[in-house]
Amino acid sequence: MTVIQRVRWSDTDQKAVHDQLDRILHSVPFQHSRRRQRFLEYIVTATLTGRSVKGYDIALEVFGRPETFDPAVDPVVRVEAGRLREKLREYYGADGQNDLIRIDLPKGTYTPQIEFRYEDGWRSARRKAPSTQEVSSTIPSVAVLPFDVLSADQNLDYLGDGVAEDIITALSRFPDSAVVARTSSFAYKGKAVDIRQVGNELGVDYVVEGSVRKDGDRLRIVSQLIDAKNGEHVWAERFDRSGTDPWALQDEVTGMIVSAMTGEQGALKQAQHRQSWGKGATTLEEYDYYLRGHDQLMKYTHEGIERSGRIWREGLAKFPSSPLLKVKLGWHHLVRAVNFVSDDPPADVRKAGELARQVLANEHLSPQVARLANWVVSHVLVRERDFDGALGAADRAVALAPYDTFMLSSLMMVLVQAGRPDQALQWADQAAARDPALGWFYNHRRGWAHLALGRFGEAVDALTQTEFNDSHVLLAIAYVRLGRSADARAEVGKMMKVNPAIRLPAWRLGYSFRDPAILDRCSLDLGKAGLPET
Repeated sequence: MTVIQRVRWSDTDQKAVHDQLDRILHSVPFQHSRRRQRFLEYIVTATLTGRSVKGYDIALEVFGRPETFDPAVDPVVRVEAGRLREKLREYYGADGQNDLIRIDLPKGTYTPQIEFRYEDGWRSARRKAPSTQEVSSTIPSVAVLPFDVLSADQNLDYLGDGVAEDIITALSRFPDSAVVARTSSFAYKGKAVDIRQVGNELGVDYVVEGSVRKDGDRLRIVSQLIDAKNGEHVWAERFDRSGTDPWALQDEVTGMIVSAMTGEQGALKQAQHRQSWGKGATTLEEYDYYLRGHDQLMKYTHEGIERSGRIWREGLAKFPSSPLLKVKLGWHHLVRAVNFVSDDPPADVRKAGELARQVLANEHLSPQVARLANWVVSHVLVRERDFDGALGAADRAVALAPYDTFMLSSLMMVLVQAGRPDQALQWADQAAARDPALGWFYNHRRGWAHLALGRFGEAVDALTQTEFNDSHVLLAIAYVRLGRSADARAEVGKMMKVNPAIRLPAWRLGYSFRDPAILDRCSLDLGKAGLPET
């Protein structure tokens, strides 16, 4: 199924959507709640008129909150959005199951998704102008089948469907993959099917299937990712959780499944890496160069970082107008600077910013490229001391892939340096809940956040769980503050073995804080711990 998007709505479409909205508002799940009616009417009307839908505006316009509204203190919008999703699911499971227009509210957003039913399935009605610079090889496509319910109580069917729907919603927000709509993949519900047949009929590369078992307050969900071309398992995992709220358990497990499959180190990306390295040099396409270079960059070794740059330069020689390869070369330069392997960090940061800004100057970008470019620019703007601009770029990147725990972990450093260490710690908790195996990355950021907040004991707790990048140096800072001079010197010694060339001035160039006193204090601590100046 191809999902197309619109720049604006025709009068006919608007009338059809308003008629559908009226049917929903007068249905059983909605007719007795004026609050719920106002919420749905507000977000649908805003979408049809092209206005952005923000939680703050909803709080004021729908729920009558004052201008001092703070979502961190008052969760009314988030709570009511969850109830609204549940009631929409209830409506389309009963009275609305044959409706020609479907209105959903995907998790992680307050902008509704409006789909029209056609003979060949559902099509999204949120459209934008087609990209003129699409990647020559397609991103992976995925179908999510309803999860089988293995419990004796078959009334739990809603749980299997709900998990699959949540995965579809979350995957739809990842620009690195394309997911088939629920109405297409759910046509296979209750049928014994050959995954290769499903892949062929839906035109997808991968299929997600699984099972749900609930015994008392224990929930077990098994999920697996299957290559639709050959039926082989790419990834499989079992998730066991306990609790009395099945919706909370469903949310938690869905986040873990999606994080394991997607993002910079997810199962989908790993499967693509294997395929790209299996091709000969003469048959490589644009996306293959992207994957090969990415595979090397993610090793986070000096050799891997340098090799990624060579691969992407080679790809750009063959595809000189590729925004994807250009932004990835920008990533190469940025990682050289922030991982202390550059012989000229300021020059590498400038080059990263130059490449990313060239990409963002294009009028039409795929969401995948836009996410990568904003991600790079966020880090670059920190080093240019435009901290508000950096936060804005970070927000734009996260909006395009809110479940990407790797990206969240990376951007935590932007938050810390921009003066938001508490928010960085919140993101660290999200990353830990969704992908505990990523601790080597988010604990580095968590340690930095605690250092910035003056919580040196907590910094030690986080930093002793990782050896990523300059974690030994950060641990030395914490030890100095705790009066453990010998331990601090030992950590500097470990850092010098990992990177013999690192010196205090070069380390300082790797960071830029809104409050310069933070870096000044840390530099003094490292001097006491024995990190050489020259």
